[in-house]
Parts: sequence; C-alpha cells; structure tokens
Amino acid sequence: MGQPIKLGQNDFEAVYDLYRYAFHKEPRGGKDALRYFFGQTIAYGEFDAQQLTSQVTQIPFQVNWGEQLLNANGVGNVSSYPEYRGDGAASRIMMVALQEAYERGDILSYLAPFSYGFYSRFGYAQAFDRLHLSWSAEHFPQGKRRGGTITRMAFDEAQALMDAVYERAPQMKRGGIERENWWWDYYFMMKTPHTQVAIYRDDDHETQGYVMYEFVGETFKIREWVTLTTDALLSTTRFIGSHAGAFSRFEYEAPVSDLNELPVLQLMPEPQYEARVVPYMQARIVNLPAFVQALDIMLPTEVVFNVTDETAPWNGGRFELRGGELTRVVQSEAPAITGSIQAFTQWLMGYRSLDNLLLTGDLTTADAKTFSLLQAQLPKQKPVLADYF
Repeated sequence: MGQPIKLGQNDFEAVYDLYRYAFHKEPRGGKDALRYFFGQTIAYGEFDAQQLTSQVTQIPFQVNWGEQLLNANGVGNVSSYPEYRGDGAASRIMMVALQEAYERGDILSYLAPFSYGFYSRFGYAQAFDRLHLSWSAEHFPQGKRRGGTITRMAFDEAQALMDAVYERAPQMKRGGIERENWWWDYYFMMKTPHTQVAIYRDDDHETQGYVMYEFVGETFKIREWVTLTTDALLSTTRFIGSHAGAFSRFEYEAPVSDLNELPVLQLMPEPQYEARVVPYMQARIVNLPAFVQALDIMLPTEVVFNVTDETAPWNGGRFELRGGELTRVVQSEAPAITGSIQAFTQWLMGYRSLDNLLLTGDLTTADAKTFSLLQAQLPKQKPVLADYF
C-alpha cells in the first residue's frame, strides 16, 4: 500500500498518462492545457514503486460570499488505474488533501462528482444546480435596440472587461469563484478555444454586460451571460437573437435553478422554451466555525450545533453559537440542532431550507422555532457556481 504524496513537475508525464487512461480521452485543450493547469494547482498521488497509481488535484481559489472572500478549493481529476481501484488509494489521498486544505486555511471545498454517494463519504453534499434552457430559433426573444454598443472582441482583449462585470454581478457573490487571470485563460480560452465574446458598453463607455458563446452545428450555445443593467440585458438579447437566421436552436446552461432568476424569459411574448434543472456540483464545509463566523449570524440566545463529520474530526462534535462565533463545548443547555456535516453544509450555504432538512430528518431539533430565527439570517437564494473542474 502506497502513501499519498504531493506531486511535482517531474511527475507530469505520469499524471498525463493516467488522465488519458482513466478518462479515455485527451484533456480538453490538449496536453499543453493540462500542463498549464498542473502548474497552477496542488496534485496528490500514490505510487507503486515507480508507477503512479492514483491521483487527485486540488485547485486553490477564493469564493465570493456576499462582500467577503473565503479561502476554498476545487477537487478534480480523481482517477486510478483499474488494477489499483478498490485498494483505498483515492480515499487516502482525499483524506490527506482535506487535512492539508484545513491546515492551509480553506473554509469550503467544491467538486464535480462522478458519484454523489462516493463523495458523500468525505462530507460532500449536493450544493449547486444548473438550468438547461433550449429555444427553437423562432421563439428566442428579440430584445430591443437601446443606447450603448455591442462589440465582438477577441477573448484576450475582452477578459479584463468581462472580469469587471463578473465581479459586480450579484449572482456570483453567492459562492462563485474569484477568478484569477490564469483561470480565465485556462477555462475559457485554452480548454475551449472556439469561445466567442460580445461586450455591451453603455453610453458612458462603461462595460455593463457580456455574453460568451460558441457555434456547434446548427446550435448557438451560450456559455456565459452576465448583465448588470436593463439596457445590457435587452441589447445582449437582441445580439443573440440576431443569429436566428443562421441557427435552428439556442441553448443556455445557466448557473441557477430558479426560472425567476433568468429575466430573459420575461422578455418572451409566449413562454415557448424547454427548461430542465440538472444536479451539478457538490460542496463541503472544511472549517465550520470559520464559515459560521463569515455568515455573521446574531441570535438573541445561544444555540448548539451537534455535528457529525467522519472525515474532518475538527468539524465534528458539540459547538455553541454565541455572539456570531461557534465554539466547541462539552456541555450546554442551549437549544440544539443535530445532523451531519453534509446537512449543515446544505443548510448554511442556502441550498436547502431548515424546514426541508427537518422534514427529511437530515437535521433534527426539539426547538424548530428558535432555529427558524437562524434560518432567517441565512442566504435567501441558492448558491451559484458558474465554473467547472
């Protein structure tokens, strides 16, 4: 049995070979894109003699939570050669990566699961959904001509302008990644070089919106669409709709699951579209006291969290919430709520409500009224993640 270690640049060829074998394909963007990604991230692996048998990658980043930036990470490229699957290597690596993330100061962790059940063993829970929208060309809303201008740009020319809009978008402050320049380059340019960009500027030449898109056969695919003003919404809608003569369908995978968060649908004279909510990524709280402090919860009385976290013992046990801070205690007479770290993650991040979690038994309490006061201070809308790893 091997032991998890951090991988270095000398291990890249082994990482590349394992990636291709495990996922049966070349990395998106090719070998150079994976090499660039490898140089920006933290990779862990196990060896059998000189053979890399399993690997896990952590992407360090910060996430926007309201007006705060929280240290976090994304987990990806979890893979093993078939002859080594089932020996616990991936689990050992995940445990080491989680421990080091906590020691590094990370508060949250995200991942895209191949199996929701498998990663729930490490404290992860479903926390993000997406909305797949599809229109026939004749039903896509037309938008309106407004002041300002729409300009198509090369990606590298538009990146800084898009970043300024992304940073101001309220949706992206509900758990969205604080995108560094390397991530913009890797995720949107190196992995998908056919992405095209259109920028909307108002009459004062301020960028107020953008759309990233690509052409896939007869389909106009919207990759990302962010607008800050009514004029930006109407103008970008008109720009997209102007392609109706060249495409039979329009598709958009939105980073939200609530139709009311997509104002473009309100521009349609007839609601002729197809919409499907799709489960997306998982999350877990890496440092529960730090996340609760970031939520700035103030209650008139103390309450207790009884938390089970089998893979992060620093998160498990009895905690008392007093004055916005969560402190481990041995005993407390305060009202208590009990559940797993998965349930607390979904509740505190705003993915599931207290009533829903109590109904399913994922959280239990004898004093729901007291904890409804806490619920009132949690996010009113589900978290949003516009990225993938």
